[in-house]
Amino acid sequence: MTSTSAATEYIKKSADLREAGRVDEALLAAKRAISLDEEDPNAWWQLAQATWERDGAAAAIPHLKKTVLLADGFAFGWHKLGGAYKGAGMIDKAVESWEQAVEADSDRSESWEELVDAYAIREKAGDDDKLFEALKALERLGHVHGSRWNQLGNCYFDNKQHQLAIRCYKHYAAEAGGYVAFYNLAQSLNSQTVQQRADAIDAWRRAEIAGSKDEDAKTRLKTWLPRALELRQRVMAGRRVLLAQDEWYASYVNPLELLCLMGDEDLEELDAKAIQKAKKKLLQEIELEDGVVEWMPGLKIDRSRAIKVSDELLDNKLASYQRLVAENRELCSFLSRGDISFFLVSAETSPIDLLEQFEDESWGFAGWLSEKFSVQYDLVLTKALESRDVNAIEALLSGRRLVLPEHEDRCFEGAQRQVSRMIEPLAEARSSAEKAKPSVVAIKALLERDNLGRIVSLLPQHFQDVQNELAGVIRTMSVTAHNKHGDTDLAKEVLAIGKELATRSPAMLHRIEEDEKTLEEMLAEQSKHDASIEYRGEIYKITRKAVIFGKRTMSVEDVRKIRFGIVGKRDTNGPGLEFNMDVVGKDESRLSLGWTAYKDIEKQEELFKGLQDAALNYLIPPILENIESDLDQGHVVKIGAAMCKKQGVQFEIEGWFNSKKIVCPWQRLKVSLSNGQLTVSDPTERKALHEMSIATTDNALALFFLISKYQN
Repeated sequence: MTSTSAATEYIKKSADLREAGRVDEALLAAKRAISLDEEDPNAWWQLAQATWERDGAAAAIPHLKKTVLLADGFAFGWHKLGGAYKGAGMIDKAVESWEQAVEADSDRSESWEELVDAYAIREKAGDDDKLFEALKALERLGHVHGSRWNQLGNCYFDNKQHQLAIRCYKHYAAEAGGYVAFYNLAQSLNSQTVQQRADAIDAWRRAEIAGSKDEDAKTRLKTWLPRALELRQRVMAGRRVLLAQDEWYASYVNPLELLCLMGDEDLEELDAKAIQKAKKKLLQEIELEDGVVEWMPGLKIDRSRAIKVSDELLDNKLASYQRLVAENRELCSFLSRGDISFFLVSAETSPIDLLEQFEDESWGFAGWLSEKFSVQYDLVLTKALESRDVNAIEALLSGRRLVLPEHEDRCFEGAQRQVSRMIEPLAEARSSAEKAKPSVVAIKALLERDNLGRIVSLLPQHFQDVQNELAGVIRTMSVTAHNKHGDTDLAKEVLAIGKELATRSPAMLHRIEEDEKTLEEMLAEQSKHDASIEYRGEIYKITRKAVIFGKRTMSVEDVRKIRFGIVGKRDTNGPGLEFNMDVVGKDESRLSLGWTAYKDIEKQEELFKGLQDAALNYLIPPILENIESDLDQGHVVKIGAAMCKKQGVQFEIEGWFNSKKIVCPWQRLKVSLSNGQLTVSDPTERKALHEMSIATTDNALALFFLISKYQN
């Protein structure tokens, strides 16, 4: 803030006096400045500073409030006011002030720091989201360190952003180590959207080594280790080396292996003399065998490359890198020959020393290894995808991908192209769904072919575009099933398939889950007329999908006829109501329900009317569709005494000496329904009349709706 008022001289004097330790005099100067200009925020600021130093934070609060009131957007003033409130034990007021500070200046890291601490300790609804935003702001400003990484990781984890949580927990583990860091890291690695089980088991084991009274890491290991070992067995029973021999050693040859020095001796004790002796023997072997090395099947190497590889052992740093790889035989075998044993979890141990060496940024091992590892990984993963080897793919994706972030994408270049080719049949199926209703069986068959669905569900976040594309294809087919073919149930079934494929894509998973909610609401609306009653210990119900009468079931699409009604009755038991309903299928099978009630008549009538309502909404429409289809094809449909044809309803007119049959057009017919009796007539033909009971005549009610449609 810059002061230009009459109080400027005293404002500067107050600041100088306070800096010199003469606080009482600074107070007097600040008060004199205010007396000269009460609207100068600098005067109030100096009074607040001096008051804080002499009388404490609480005493400075009124002056700081006046300062920020006069100095609009003074972020540091709000920050100091927050500190004063904190010192006075008024945490809520402190939070409000710091929030004002970061609103005025979003780069004010010290205010974000205070907010993180305050949100974490006070118990107030909504602070979890605020804490998350504050931590992300500190991350943006580069001010996350130590336990803050764990806090931020927890926020990402709670929001199911597991990849971001992993990054935070790795920072925390690197800076602080300890049980919590590795346990939390393992939890994220093992999450549904990541599923790097080998990495998770390694992290749980590191948590155990770090030590804690908490037994959760051991419990997790007991749960997940058997599954990892089961995968190990499946891989070991199949192919561990996916590359052909002519592809071995393409990107890496270990000099110790090349020189046949990978015996039981201590590799660190090798001296230049031993290396030169082994090198001489190697060059003789190459010359005699035309580049073939007896102890390295699959390798053919020329003299210049052999010398270059061997001489790496004369460089102390490179030699230490090569020794580390040689000591981990499985890693060496992967880099050299594409053996995937390195990615399999063992029952007892994890390569923790190797992991620690890779994570140590001080000596360059990670950068050296990362380039070689990423090239070989992409080649091997692509081969696994080409052969649709699900076990190998699962193992390769389970973790121990020793690459730096800048080389991550290189691990999946060939694999991306391969997967894109794999999903092409689903795109074709989407186009077909526009013309013909998609089939769940057909979609599943496509996904099961060559293990496509299983493979896609295993792919990590680097394949999110492909996963989103495939899940999007399934989602589109679901929308088509609903919008174009009017089958909401099918739409939901198809969407469930897409959901299984989107487990590692939170954004797509969210969209699918939103679609599911919408479909559920639609299905609930469509099912609102479902009705059910219990009679003699059995359930009788009509749903939008089926008619269930006791132990017998008929799908709605198979229903062809129906009749139902309530008829008054009087006998020795007194007055009562007789309830009857018959549903007839396309094979003429009949489901029947009937009973007579003498007690609780209103309640039973209400229950039966529920079934009637369900029948009217679910059964009558498809029955009408079938009748109209038959009529359009020239068939005669008999309903009671009425012979229904495409042109209209046939009547038999009685004369003096004979009778004649006439067909009255649909548009000319009149229909009425009274006391359970249906009457069909033609106003132009006095004797053209049909009467029938809707309770005892199959599809009498359907005829009523059919004629009514023409009257409208």
